[in-house]
Amino acid sequence: MGDKRLMAIMKVLPEGTEVDLDKLQENIIKSLPDKFEVIKETFKREYVAFGLEALQFRVFCPDYEGITDELEDLLNKIPNVQRSEMLMMSVTKL
Repeated sequence: MGDKRLMAIMKVLPEGTEVDLDKLQENIIKSLPDKFEVIKETFKREYVAFGLEALQFRVFCPDYEGITDELEDLLNKIPNVQRSEMLMMSVTKL
């Protein structure tokens, strides 16, 4: 792992317009293991279509092979998440 970690910008789409995005945000923060450092202040909503909004946020994670798939899989298992995707990733130093 070394002295580097990754910073990812994630996008999470809820299952529908009836999903409470504040509760979904709380569930995201609670559900991810400690190795994923969610930056709470970076959460924002993005209009998708027909009243549907997605959540975007930044998260720091360890730098090892397969970490991006692991993060997306964990997010996709959270109740009321239709799907998640990584919008961007960069390497940062500790």
